[in-house]
Amino acid sequence: MTVRFDPIIADVKGARKIVPTVLSSMRKSKFKKTLKKDAAKTVKGWQGAKPHFVLLVREGKRQIYIFTLYLRGSKKGIDKWNWLDRGTPAHTIRAKRKPYLVFQPGYVAGSRPYTPGSRRLVSHRGRRFGPYRRKKQVEHPGIKAREWRKVLKEKNKGPFNTQLKAAIKDAVERSGHAIK
Repeated sequence: MTVRFDPIIADVKGARKIVPTVLSSMRKSKFKKTLKKDAAKTVKGWQGAKPHFVLLVREGKRQIYIFTLYLRGSKKGIDKWNWLDRGTPAHTIRAKRKPYLVFQPGYVAGSRPYTPGSRRLVSHRGRRFGPYRRKKQVEHPGIKAREWRKVLKEKNKGPFNTQLKAAIKDAVERSGHAIK
């Protein structure tokens, strides 16, 4: 299963001759490794199914989609990442395979919801506490959105632009059209 992120888009109208060189340079850039490391921080402390991240650099009809981040792996890991990233509404959880749900009522999340200006991508194992309880159903309060996509885009926009400018400058120089 694949889930696509919003790409970071570079609009380079009228510069089709340098596009292959720019793409090649961006594929080899340190920025690509940095973005992948940042994405991996969101699942660092998880147990069980985790998604892994794939970065693509490709050309569209009118734009270059420099880095499109995809989630790959098990459906369970991808679903978990999406629930935390986007949040979930309050919902009822009912016992399915057994007559009762058995759980501890206290829980401290391993990550925090997004706050504007926050560049927080840390995720660690959450903690459960309290005496075990048995119920046929419970009302889950929902999950507040972590908005990791937004944080990844916000955090990496500056380094991305720096790397892109260097790649374009290199491509223009290689093509023999550099302005002196």
